[in-house]
Amino acid sequence: MSKISRQEFFDRPKIKNLPQKEKLRRWNQHRSSLRGEKKQAARGYTRNTQIRSRQTKRGMIAELALSPCAQEYLVAMHAPFSLKTPACVPDLHAVPSKKIRVKTRGVFSTGADGNGYIHLNPWQNCNDSTSAGFSLAATPTSSSFQPLFSASTGLLSEGKLPYASAQFKATTNNPGVLARTVAIGLRIRYIGAELARSGQITGLRHPDNLTLVGTTFDEAKSFSTAKTYHNKRQWIYAIWRPVRPTEYEFSQNPSWTEEHASAHPSLGFALQGTTGSSGSPGPAPFEFEIIRYVEYIGNIDNISPSHVDLNGMSHVRNSIPAKSTTQQPHKTLLKAVNMIEEHAKEILPAMGAGGLLASAARTGASSSSGGFLTGMIESLETAAGSAFNSISSFLPGMATMGEVAEAAPLLLL
Repeated sequence: MSKISRQEFFDRPKIKNLPQKEKLRRWNQHRSSLRGEKKQAARGYTRNTQIRSRQTKRGMIAELALSPCAQEYLVAMHAPFSLKTPACVPDLHAVPSKKIRVKTRGVFSTGADGNGYIHLNPWQNCNDSTSAGFSLAATPTSSSFQPLFSASTGLLSEGKLPYASAQFKATTNNPGVLARTVAIGLRIRYIGAELARSGQITGLRHPDNLTLVGTTFDEAKSFSTAKTYHNKRQWIYAIWRPVRPTEYEFSQNPSWTEEHASAHPSLGFALQGTTGSSGSPGPAPFEFEIIRYVEYIGNIDNISPSHVDLNGMSHVRNSIPAKSTTQQPHKTLLKAVNMIEEHAKEILPAMGAGGLLASAARTGASSSSGGFLTGMIESLETAAGSAFNSISSFLPGMATMGEVAEAAPLLLL
């Protein structure tokens, strides 16, 4: 901390020619900063430890290990309702595509016997075919997932999707649209009277992404991907996970596979034991939301670039948990970031992410600095700029890139 006197401060070259009022303002500002440093020192903090904590903030290394496309894909796969932008799959099929994010809302009910369900087809990427089915209040469900189009099933089409099923079919002059599901989430919550809140909710995805139709609720509970909760008012999330290479491919069938047509619901909730106001088995109301991320290719408008990031893709795939249902998707995302950071330390350059940032911050300052990493970044100025933009969201508002360079060697400590 500085021990400079008031007169010594006024005699500084940058201060002495200023008006007296400005001198006093700057002196008071200087004294305030000293008081702040004293408080930090009393608590055991220094400027260096401040910068270190700033730069080791959770997610920093994950930002370096994942491309922007992979970062969006990570959030879409773990907390799809938290991502506010469309996403794409950063794999070898990352051709320019139209990227869509669509949210659909509705209500459904358990049946007259106190049991019910909602199930969803993750691959129904057209706007004029049924993508979800759910139980109705007036009919019993027999404790199993019913076929779409049955008398006891309510139906839903996601009309906000941009293409009808006919546009997927090839014609003489148009090869048709192809689509692939990037990510999809389904969440539900109870909206009935508090006194009548009862029963259990099991969220699940078929372990092999096969149809849930005909599966009993007790069978569904035994799936490795299922999790059961008591009926609460908070959202419960069921999130789709691809399990086979073909599920990452673009398809010309709007329902992903011809053999399943539009009747392939593999993600959903089973509800059991709800009661009416009298305490006997009866219907209970719920609301649901579907969030769907889709990529389309073909002779279509609004195509934007996609990106290949095989390391990032591998990180995201490996971070996906076995369970498909959660009440706190942000926690599964946090665990994924932690896991990625641990693995990222092993694959970043030997001098570490800190050296990468420090070299990037010096780019252009000295062409004679030499070194492998400096030369690489000098030839990839655009990439360096992207890295700085990527990490900026993890910095306090007043942090400068000079502070980043100063603190960078501490990143992986």
